[in-house]
Amino acid sequence: MKIGISVPLSGAVSDAGTAQLGGARAFYSAINAVGGVRMKDGKTRKIDLVWYDDGYEPARSVQNFRKLAQDDKVLAAVGSLGTAQNAAVMPVATARVRTRWHAVVVALIIFGFVVINACGYCITYGRLTFG
Repeated sequence: MKIGISVPLSGAVSDAGTAQLGGARAFYSAINAVGGVRMKDGKTRKIDLVWYDDGYEPARSVQNFRKLAQDDKVLAAVGSLGTAQNAAVMPVATARVRTRWHAVVVALIIFGFVVINACGYCITYGRLTFG
C-alpha cells in the first residue's frame, strides 16, 4: 500500500523536511520489518512511502498532493511541514476524501511523530472527523 508525503527537501527549511522524511522512512520501515499493517479485510500489507520535495512552497505542496493522489494513487497522504502548506492542500484533500478516498488508514502527525492506525476514521487538518 502506498502512502505519500510532500516535504521541503530544498529551500530554507530543508533540514526540517529531511528530518521529517527520515523519521517517516524509519517508522514505516519498522512497521514493514514486523510484517506490515493488518487491514480491516484481515490482510497484512507493507507500506511503500512515496515522497516529493515541495521546497516549503504551498503551491508545490498542492501540486505534489495531486500527483500523489492521481498519479501515484496513494492510499493516504501524511501531513506536510508548515501551516500554509497544509492549509493550501486541505481543500483539495477534503474533496478527494469526499469523492474517492474513504480512509482505511489514518495518517496523523503528532509532534512530528507519524501515527498510523488501520480503522475507518478520516482525519482532517485542524479537526477530527469520524465516519
